[in-house]
Amino acid sequence: MRLSAAKLPSALLSRLRRQWLHGVGLLLLGLVIALQLSAQVADRSLLNRLDFIWYDWRMWLSARYESLPQATPIVIADIDEQSLKREGRWPWSRDKLALLTEQLTQAGATVIAFDVVFAEPQESAFIAWLGQQSGSGLSKPQIEALGEQWNPDRRFAEALQGTDTVLGFFFQDRGEHRSGQLPPAVASLATAAAPTGGRGTPVMLSQAGFTANIPLLAHSAGSGGFVTTFADADGVIRRTPLLMAHEGRVYPSLALAAAMSFMLVEQLDVRFAAIGEVLAVSAVQLSDRPIYTDGLGRVLVPYHGKSAPVRYLPAWQILRETPERLGLEGAIVLVGGSAIGLFDLVNTPLATAFPGVEVHANVIHGLLSSRFPYRPAWEPGVTFSQLLLTGLLLILLMPRRSPWLQAGLSLGALAGWTGLNLLLWLRSGLDLPLASTYLLVLALAGWFMFAGFVRESRARQAVTSMFGQYVPAAHIQQMLNSPESYSMDGQSREMTVLFSDIRNFTGISESLSAAELKALLNYYFTPITEVIFRHGGTIDKYVGDMVMAFWGAPLADPQHRRNAVLAALEMVAVTERLGGELRARNMPQISIGIGLNSGLMNVGDMGSEYRKAYTVLGDAVNLGSRLEGLTKFYGVHILVGANTANACADIAFRFVDRLLVKGKNEPIDAFEPLGLAAELTAPRRSELDDYAAALEHYRARRWDQAEQGLRQLQAEHAHSKLYRIYLERIQALRDQELPADWDGTFRHTSK
Repeated sequence: MRLSAAKLPSALLSRLRRQWLHGVGLLLLGLVIALQLSAQVADRSLLNRLDFIWYDWRMWLSARYESLPQATPIVIADIDEQSLKREGRWPWSRDKLALLTEQLTQAGATVIAFDVVFAEPQESAFIAWLGQQSGSGLSKPQIEALGEQWNPDRRFAEALQGTDTVLGFFFQDRGEHRSGQLPPAVASLATAAAPTGGRGTPVMLSQAGFTANIPLLAHSAGSGGFVTTFADADGVIRRTPLLMAHEGRVYPSLALAAAMSFMLVEQLDVRFAAIGEVLAVSAVQLSDRPIYTDGLGRVLVPYHGKSAPVRYLPAWQILRETPERLGLEGAIVLVGGSAIGLFDLVNTPLATAFPGVEVHANVIHGLLSSRFPYRPAWEPGVTFSQLLLTGLLLILLMPRRSPWLQAGLSLGALAGWTGLNLLLWLRSGLDLPLASTYLLVLALAGWFMFAGFVRESRARQAVTSMFGQYVPAAHIQQMLNSPESYSMDGQSREMTVLFSDIRNFTGISESLSAAELKALLNYYFTPITEVIFRHGGTIDKYVGDMVMAFWGAPLADPQHRRNAVLAALEMVAVTERLGGELRARNMPQISIGIGLNSGLMNVGDMGSEYRKAYTVLGDAVNLGSRLEGLTKFYGVHILVGANTANACADIAFRFVDRLLVKGKNEPIDAFEPLGLAAELTAPRRSELDDYAAALEHYRARRWDQAEQGLRQLQAEHAHSKLYRIYLERIQALRDQELPADWDGTFRHTSK
């Protein structure tokens, strides 16, 4: 048999809800971890795009505020717009490039690297003109001999031989594209991987085709390096390869080749690390400190922006200035262009139009200073642990918390990881991804805040549904705003209970039809309930003509006794006011009796799994009901216990009786509230004084004096049943032999 959710124990339902809350949190954690794992193999993933933004901001920050140590001067012989304007459009003749090289050599440049590829030979313009002149008087062999003598490529080649020079070349994907001559390789792929023991296949970025320099220039230059680089998925160059392979041989980048020439390194020590069945590049040993790379031999470009130790020197100035004034002693010079027309401007984290030659310059500086941003091989493990730790802590701490605390935990997690990530970047150059952590924190915060909103909405609905008809609207709002201020669980509290009953209701109901009786009760209960609500009471139940209410729960009320008494007084006044309205409607008159008592009561959501109600229980509650039943006996509208009356100093009470209710062995004092003491009239005060004197005689067994005082009060207040009761009681007591400890207690034998 299937059980509905409503019939399951509330504790079980609460546990299932908590498990569901945590379960979705764990699902989000697993999803983010899966996205992070996929981002490690998918360069175009959203997480990588977000990490690119974080990387670029860190790079901008370090470039703006870092302080770089003094290092080898790196100079860019800049073919800028002004140089093109002064020396003519690009490409320049090899003669001019030869002159540029000679000027740099004479100025003391240690290494000259060309971010230019000379893939085709250049013919002398003069020799070409001679060949077109039929009347020059020179034979073809003579013209060819002159061409060989005045060959600009040879002139440039001779200039290249005067110092350590590095020429750039391109690698290409397609193997059929091969032109020019590659420079000597710096290592063999198989030989470089040999120290690992040969366990696995060495892998590296590999290209089948190339566009290199003409043999004459390739032989004349000291070395060569590729200028090929690869942008990330968003078109920004953040990484560049230091090494690439071609037909099993390893070639350096232009920057690496220039650094090797400067450091007089001919053979390169390439380190590999085993990853499964393959050997991936892990580092390049160029000096005492290794340069760590990713598995494909790439490094993160250490951009420095305006703080870079790179000086731009216009090419036109080098050509026209005396070498001694150029200040290039011991420098590494990169020949490249920043002019827009050379199409060598690239997108970097620092600028969208960044000279490509400066990318090489920044890499050279990193190689010489061994300062590179670095994403270590253990990064995936650290990122996984970071996600797991963050996710589990937030899943443990965030559920069922306030939105402010959830926001604080989320911001704390984000601030903590961001600060640590930034510190590791600035201190050690560690590039650790952060987008997945941000995504996880925001996802969990969003989920738990949404769940909290739903929970709060349901709680509001539940509170409104449970208490909306029984407590004042102000109480409902306070309970919603401060859920900790009340509890549905059973509690013991000092409270005040009120019972109100319509007298002679049986006779009234017999004289009316069902519809008329319903209209009468609705007409009566509406203002009575309004009075109770206005004084902060909680309606417990309506049972026929009876109203039960209490003060002090679900919200604590330090003035619960006073508020209950004032409510009872106003209920009597409202009932009397309704008399005229009922007569106008041809309805029976209504008179009520009210019993009030204060004491320790059990309050909470009580009942069975099928139906519960928020109610009060206890001896103090039962006594309140008994007091209501005795109001008719004493002829008063309200009876309250001594515990209630003694706590209301500003309300005037008339002592009614010391009595024993049926089923109790301890007598209680019952009082009738008359109103606020400050508003009591002089005749009423006089009556109370006379009544107090008569009671004193009564308790002292001075029957004649007590009877005389009570008869005087009865004569003045003929409507009072209380004085008549005491007169009748005196007549009965005169003939009795009372015990010595008699205190005037009257025992009631019926409820």
